[in-house]
Amino acid sequence: WAAQRLRVDRIRTRFEGLSQPLKDQILAPAPAGRPAEADEVAAAIVFLLSEDASYFSGIELPIDGAYLNG
Repeated sequence: WAAQRLRVDRIRTRFEGLSQPLKDQILAPAPAGRPAEADEVAAAIVFLLSEDASYFSGIELPIDGAYLNG
């Protein structure tokens, strides 16, 4: 798809559709201690749609408050 200038990327926030008690349990060990705000997710989407991300393709961008790295 890259040859046709099509990019396919994914944003993963990790917390879609979870109940609040389950979110709290998952977030307890996370360095940020909270899920991403809507404007933080939107900023990542805007970036991936921009020319600044023109060479990104096939990535999964985790927006998880460093949960995976914590």
